Amino acid sequence: MDITTLTKLAIPILIIIVYTVNLIKGMQQPKLNNGIIISLLLLNMAIILSMFFINTTNLIMISIILTSLISSLLLLNKNIFELAVKILKMDLQWDDIVHRTVFPMSLYIFINPIIYFTMNGNLAIFLNGALDAFNLINILGFQLLLFIFAFMGIGFGTRRSLKQCINRLGVGAPKILYIIFGLVGIFIINFLVWELPIYLTDLISPQIKNAVVNTLINQSYSVDSAVQAMKEAIPSLYEVIIMVVVVGVSEELLFRGALQPRFGNLYTSLLFSVLHFQYLSILAFVNVFLISYLFGIIKNRTNTSTTILIHMIYDFIAFGGLYLLYNII
Repeated sequence: MDITTLTKLAIPILIIIVYTVNLIKGMQQPKLNNGIIISLLLLNMAIILSMFFINTTNLIMISIILTSLISSLLLLNKNIFELAVKILKMDLQWDDIVHRTVFPMSLYIFINPIIYFTMNGNLAIFLNGALDAFNLINILGFQLLLFIFAFMGIGFGTRRSLKQCINRLGVGAPKILYIIFGLVGIFIINFLVWELPIYLTDLISPQIKNAVVNTLINQSYSVDSAVQAMKEAIPSLYEVIIMVVVVGVSEELLFRGALQPRFGNLYTSLLFSVLHFQYLSILAFVNVFLISYLFGIIKNRTNTSTTILIHMIYDFIAFGGLYLLYNII
């Protein structure tokens, strides 16, 4: 097994873990909780041992080993768990088996940028591990996993009915004014990240401006490479529409609907950002994080349906524009 195969298994394994702990919680058998904790500790140890038999970079090996150790500490030590929860402003309880297990295991998602930087592969967006794997089938396959994860994570089929899950995920009537506010906010964030530094440094010094412009050019080169791959992979406007609808629904149900009420906006936005690291750019990472955080604020004031529509509309503007640019202009 190589590291690419291992990363492809990460999300399905996490779904199985989440379903299992929800099932045990629904059975109301606290005696089984220790069995779950021991199983996850053994899984962490197995992951550590596997690093010595997988052909990968030293950076990835060290990152995975450290992540496994930190995950184990969170599983075992109540004080460390509660300190992390307090710092990150989460609504997680040590005595809740779902909270106690999902938080430590979610740490593995943060390895995604390291995998991408060192191996040009991406745990989440491109399942085949490269930009040329960008296509509708890959996207739909991964988004289906996120959709399942959202429902399994909150207990569908184990301790909640479908109606209860829909209520828990925050599905309701969208708020039109907040949709407008969200779209305007996204464009303001894009301006602040990519354009404002040029204007500000121009007021200070031409030399500083040139340095900032060069930095932005270098950062945007990685973004342009990813965008070019996306352009070439979008064969029809019909597929663009399918993609933006599926992505908007699945990602918002998972991040804003399932995760944010428990993990908080900060940690949820960090997870969202590291799962969208295909641009190989720190500024793009900051841009995605700020947009995600904005979505989180809107979710707290409205519901998940509102952020779903904002997400879909913005993606359609972006990817629909790419389609028109590549196929018409």
